[in-house]
Amino acid sequence: ECLSLLFVSIYGLNEMEVRMMLGVDAVHDSILHHLPEEHEGTPAEYPQTSRDERHLKLSHPGALMPLGLWAPLCNMLKPFLSPSHPFQASKLQFLHKSFAATVAERYGLESEHARIELHRRIGGYYRARA
Repeated sequence: ECLSLLFVSIYGLNEMEVRMMLGVDAVHDSILHHLPEEHEGTPAEYPQTSRDERHLKLSHPGALMPLGLWAPLCNMLKPFLSPSHPFQASKLQFLHKSFAATVAERYGLESEHARIELHRRIGGYYRARA
């Protein structure tokens, strides 16, 4: 989803925007697949809570993609992202057109319908922030 969102964004997205757009899904996946159940030991920041309770706490609209998931993804993408201008807010966007074309092909973004759905998601994010 990260690559798809970057592909359809016209001027790129900053890190916080991407983390917020991916946040709820990423937190949900993290809780389902990575965080232990209460009887296995709970994370220090959410002691004495079940998996469902942690999910409710973290799945609000402002939830950010956890840094533990974002940092490795961002590091893997660095060679494919353009460096940000030192006097502007850091925007993530593709450096190479060939990489963008590969992303479009891989994730089915050649169809207008797929791009429109992603534009709606980005638009919904900005509407909620307004």
